[in-house]
Amino acid sequence: MMFRQMFDHESSTYTYLLASRPGGEAIVIDPVLDRVPQYAKLLEELDLKLVLAVDTHIHADHVTGLGALRESTDCSTAMGEHSRAECVSVRLKEGEDLNVDGLRFQVLDTQGVSLRSAPQVAQVVRGAIATVSTVRVWRARSKC
Repeated sequence: MMFRQMFDHESSTYTYLLASRPGGEAIVIDPVLDRVPQYAKLLEELDLKLVLAVDTHIHADHVTGLGALRESTDCSTAMGEHSRAECVSVRLKEGEDLNVDGLRFQVLDTQGVSLRSAPQVAQVVRGAIATVSTVRVWRARSKC
């Protein structure tokens, strides 16, 4: 499994790129608009095709890169089922399973994950990454 964690200091946002193999399909979680060129470069370096970009939430200091990634890579974009974001092409539901080139993800609804995130967009694809072994992705945010 390929796993890259990136950090945007301005928004205090962690972004994750995951793929099962070089030359395969990839998912990006919580992309930041200003970092889209960095993600594109990394995808190219790793010979990956971005098929899904997911935001776990949005708030004032997390300007999403979903729309820009969709335009530049033709990937699908996703958030929780209650999201009103216009750049979302897939609305994820609690318990839904996602599969990206053999990596399995389970959607977990954690509405109200922070006091500053809007409950209708705080649906989370977070935590469960199931392959042969289970990896948990947790993050602590100082500005959330």
